[in-house]
Amino acid sequence: MKKTKLFKSGGSLAVRLPKSWVRGGEVVTLSKQGNSIMITPENNALLSLAEQFRKDGVIDFERPKQPKTPPAKVV
Repeated sequence: MKKTKLFKSGGSLAVRLPKSWVRGGEVVTLSKQGNSIMITPENNALLSLAEQFRKDGVIDFERPKQPKTPPAKVV
């Protein structure tokens, strides 16, 4: 884990990432999960495609609800 500071770049906030952390291009996808900000390289085509399918409702990655287990019989 590394710490860094945010800085202003034009009208936005920015953060510097180590080059070794982002390989294969300049385009990234940003997403927010709770209090976390996820930065994903765009070159991960399969992951990007799966995420787009999830957003569009084409595919559902959530585990289906399981039926309740009946209580055990006491003998």
